Amino acid sequence: VAAKSDKPEEWGLDKPVEVVVTLKDGAKKVLKIGKEAKADKKEVTPATPAAPGRYASLDGRPGVFVLPAQLSAALDRPVLDLVPRTVDAIDATKIARFEAETPSGVFKLIKGTSPLWTIDGAGVSGAPAETGRVVDLEMAWFGLKPETYASYGKPLDAATLAKFGLDKPAATARVVLKGDAGKPETTRVVVIGSEVPGKAGARHARIDNK
Repeated sequence: VAAKSDKPEEWGLDKPVEVVVTLKDGAKKVLKIGKEAKADKKEVTPATPAAPGRYASLDGRPGVFVLPAQLSAALDRPVLDLVPRTVDAIDATKIARFEAETPSGVFKLIKGTSPLWTIDGAGVSGAPAETGRVVDLEMAWFGLKPETYASYGKPLDAATLAKFGLDKPAATARVVLKGDAGKPETTRVVVIGSEVPGKAGARHARIDNK
């Protein structure tokens, strides 16, 4: 878009995001990412999207070019987005019960034979649970993983827990798994904290007290 980059402020390159790649021989390449580029055409199509990308420059080369939006988004992202979001899988055949502590009360969903699931707690005792709703709960556990991390690798002291509303949780959910022969049950737990600012419906949470 420009043969020279002698006016970096025009492209947002006076205060850029810098991506440094170090090669095996020790040489470094620096990519500078500036502000969002302007679309050349008013009509939005797959070939000319509304957000074509970001202005950028590469050390050692003159000029400013447009870095595609998908690539610029991949390069300019919070470091915590790079942390693996995997969670240990749950064996559905070993589920013994679900437990929940919510504003409406404390209750358990206990797996049996007939009925398959019963409710115990929150003013209800031994009532059959709707299987479809329990399946939804199972699927939520099977697909459990963080969307991203708000904190990672730091001790979760009292101040950190309070920052994310985890000192006084909005709710706590557990799934209790049967142990193998001669071994005790194990429990997986999700503690739900405060709402994430700017993300409707999203909440801070802690998985397995980690």
